[in-house]
Amino acid sequence: MLGIGRGLSANFDVGLPPASLRAFKRYLVELRGYVRGQQVDQHGTASSLKWLRFLGAPEVAIEVTATGPKVIALAAPLADRLAFAVGADPQRVRWAVETAKRARREAGLDPDGIGYGAYIQAYPHPAIDRAIALARGPVSGMASVSGMPGNDGEGQNPADREQFLLVNEVYEMRTHVMSRSPQAAAMDGDFVRRFAALGPVDEVVDRLKSVISAGVTRLYLSFPAPDSDPDDAAESRRLLTTEVLPALRAS
Repeated sequence: MLGIGRGLSANFDVGLPPASLRAFKRYLVELRGYVRGQQVDQHGTASSLKWLRFLGAPEVAIEVTATGPKVIALAAPLADRLAFAVGADPQRVRWAVETAKRARREAGLDPDGIGYGAYIQAYPHPAIDRAIALARGPVSGMASVSGMPGNDGEGQNPADREQFLLVNEVYEMRTHVMSRSPQAAAMDGDFVRRFAALGPVDEVVDRLKSVISAGVTRLYLSFPAPDSDPDDAAESRRLLTTEVLPALRAS
């Protein structure tokens, strides 16, 4: 599987903004042909991955990470899989899935012909304040994308919309996803709880089950920020691997 997005922190690190929708679509079309062994024009030269044919390599699935309605609609007819970066609110995950399926139907494609997944910040911990502290940095990184210019707020509830815009307004890219950053401090604790799956194990399991029921078949779970309290991070990882994941597998 080859995962790709418009670029945020990765582009920032080389002095570039996120790719425009037009450039991203063009690149996806070329990439789709390239990984399927087709010839793709590269600056006037026909280019292809010949080793794919020689080695009999399996077809490479392209997975696009998407947040807003424009990228979801653009990518749904072109990608083999979508991974939504919209948080752990089941209603918003359901909106993202339906947005993708509608785009595929409008393109004359099977709405269930691709896979759907979601990036989730999941931090089980018996102390809710410590769980929120673990989630702040990673949540700020994902939430900022929902408040970027060009995202008109479709699929967002008004209270969350205010937080998305605030986080994006104060975002400091050099402290991207860090717990002790201006963007992490700016978020309301209730918003963090809505956006992430955190707290006691049973609550985390129930939230993840609700996200799965919204129409996704894969979850990508984030690690705590590097500057998180190490003891709290270790306890959260222990609970995630020994209690949360086994409970999900058993359901």
